[in-house]
Amino acid sequence: MNYVTLLKNGADEAELQTYLSQGNEATITIRVPKNLKDACAEIAAMRGLNMSTYVRSCLIRDLAEKR
Repeated sequence: MNYVTLLKNGADEAELQTYLSQGNEATITIRVPKNLKDACAEIAAMRGLNMSTYVRSCLIRDLAEKR
């Protein structure tokens, strides 16, 4: 089962979050403006997270949100 199938089958937010947080880790590279990277790192630190964890949580929150 994949993400789109879950959406089409009416998965709730908890099911989507569970699916998105599982699986093997993959390394990615993204290009963002330095100011965005710095702001992200600062907010992550204020929340007691590293930047990678913060970005992951933002992606999961956005992808699991029902629209």
